[in-house]
Amino acid sequence: MNSINYIEVHSKPASTKNINSIGICIFFIFTIITKSIFSTNVTSLQNGNWTNASIWSPVVPSFSDNIRIKHSVVNFTSSNLNGFLQIDSSGVLTTLDIDVQNGATLDIYGTMNMSNLTLSNGSTLHVRASGVLAISSDFKNKNNTINVVVDGIMIVGGNFDNGFGGIIKGVGIITTSGSYFGAGETFGINPTSSIPANTTIYSTLPVKLSIFNCVAEKSTVNISWISKTEINNNYYFIERSFDANNYSKIAEISATNQSNSEYKYCDEYAKIGINYYRLWNVDFNGITTLLKESVTIVDAQETEITISPNPFFDDFKIIFNDNNLTNIQVIITDNLGRIILIKKLDSQISESKIYSTEIPKTGIYYLNILENSENIFSEIIIKSDT
Repeated sequence: MNSINYIEVHSKPASTKNINSIGICIFFIFTIITKSIFSTNVTSLQNGNWTNASIWSPVVPSFSDNIRIKHSVVNFTSSNLNGFLQIDSSGVLTTLDIDVQNGATLDIYGTMNMSNLTLSNGSTLHVRASGVLAISSDFKNKNNTINVVVDGIMIVGGNFDNGFGGIIKGVGIITTSGSYFGAGETFGINPTSSIPANTTIYSTLPVKLSIFNCVAEKSTVNISWISKTEINNNYYFIERSFDANNYSKIAEISATNQSNSEYKYCDEYAKIGINYYRLWNVDFNGITTLLKESVTIVDAQETEITISPNPFFDDFKIIFNDNNLTNIQVIITDNLGRIILIKKLDSQISESKIYSTEIPKTGIYYLNILENSENIFSEIIIKSDT
């Protein structure tokens, strides 16, 4: 017959502090269990609009589900993320504003394009080494939000705000066209507000350079760097990409082979929008080393052209603040490069309307404006269904 051992437990009245702690623990456990029970695992099947049921398996997801995006998906609404959202390396999500709520996770291996991003306390963001997070307006990391890792590229078109107690770490690149705000720590810099506006910052990595800058000036990019040490160094070369994947060599500069040497190069063929740069060195043994990477935005506003509204449902206007342009041509293509519209405009025009009937289907399009056959303006435009 098996014996049963009994353990005698002596208890004493619990303190109010212990009761409160237990209550908090029970709340968080209940929250996690509730999310796991009511969340659905959803995966994209093909490119398309978020609301199109045919691009998802098994159903159109809510932002409380566990979502995996492997394709190019467009969402025309602002959303609160309460679940888990992963963008695979093959995936692209283009959306409006997102607020990542407490307990939610945004994991980016691919590309995510959005208007504004807010991280609530207790949320998680991870931009992987292969990932690109492009925010056209503002980024805000609320106070004490610490689960933020940027190992890839993060681009902010507006302001970058890392609140008190916020910690952003990783081995990637962060660049902003606006100002840095907040008392939080970003890539070891504390406070974040001490970072100069319109600056690209890097994580702390072993490097051979003390400075590497890529600064847009109108339609060109001025590239400069200062070597910290140079030993057995033959020459440098610079690569540029417009998509962060396909790079081409644009310059080769002989090395002085002396420490604290300054180098400069002007890229006169940068494009409006995002330009990616890599600086390499080659030693006398033929060994090539990647030294630094940088992302620079050539501001489309230099062309003094505005698209309004964007996204659009009916018609939209092209507004020319400079009415001295001549021989103007508008070309609109879809995401496969097919031409949807070619339109010639009168010289010295101040405004032109593109009618909804000229772009019949909802989706993402690329608008280019040429003056005398030279591209002077490029912008992504989105036709929504509402």
